[in-house]
Amino acid sequence: MVENMNEQLNNAKLTKRFLYCLSAVVTISFCAAFLMSQTGGVITAKDQKAKEAVDAAIKAIGGADKIGGIKSLIFKGSQRFTTNPQNLKDGVERRILLPDSFINIIQTYNGMTLFDGVSRGTLIPPMAKMSTAMAKVLPPERIELVVKDDAALEKYQINEKTDDWTRFLIGTLMMSPVPLTISSGSSPGVFTLAKKDGVLGEIEFDSKTGYPSVIRYKIPAEPKLLSGGIRISDVGGAVGQVAKDGEIRFQDQFPVNDIMFPKVIITTNIVGQRIEIKIEEVQINPKLTLKDFEIPDSPLIKNKGASAK
Repeated sequence: MVENMNEQLNNAKLTKRFLYCLSAVVTISFCAAFLMSQTGGVITAKDQKAKEAVDAAIKAIGGADKIGGIKSLIFKGSQRFTTNPQNLKDGVERRILLPDSFINIIQTYNGMTLFDGVSRGTLIPPMAKMSTAMAKVLPPERIELVVKDDAALEKYQINEKTDDWTRFLIGTLMMSPVPLTISSGSSPGVFTLAKKDGVLGEIEFDSKTGYPSVIRYKIPAEPKLLSGGIRISDVGGAVGQVAKDGEIRFQDQFPVNDIMFPKVIITTNIVGQRIEIKIEEVQINPKLTLKDFEIPDSPLIKNKGASAK
């Protein structure tokens, strides 16, 4: 009888230990649902409603496995300013090599090619070369770009461009190149996106489909690093000394390799202009290298119709 009691006691201990381990596994799995690891960043849901919204969005887009397998992307399409009465369109190509290389290439309707982005923490094009490039394409009487502190201004520009690309990836694929937390916001259906050093913006999801639909954010004031400043007319609306509101809308999702991408992206920029981008082609995991994030010929702008001198 004593042996039977000892055996039962041992079995009870083993059962208790098994249940404890099982409980630990379940707990770990639950936590993993709050953390979605991507190349370069982790998205952490801080509360149950945020978790449900993130889970629904990831499922609608194509699932964590498919999204997590993305290492590089190329988007091709066109863009137009919605306030342009002539409805003129520019060609757009966006290249992404996770976790930290992004470039936007715009073929303008009048034959110019514009480059803008960040690659491995370096501004594209480098801030130190921008003055030279501006001098080549703008009349002398319109140039007021005299930078007092290249390093500080470049740091500001890198942060802002990285934030822009982060919002773009969150809105398209619920991916992030940097760690982010998402939490319930001040009103139902609105969630706060926060990075390590501050708030990135607010995101809303479509109540029917679950897709990310709108991201709203504040564009912080640029530090006073310029002598004379840059007139907005000179550079297409690039700077200002006060914070402004920005917004990105993601619409009309379509499938590519069982992953859903927005067909239309509408951005309201810092001077209130609405830019509509239509995505016509998406390449998933193209063979990109850092060479694909270098600018040919000119450090900023390549103008086919102008002299390179």
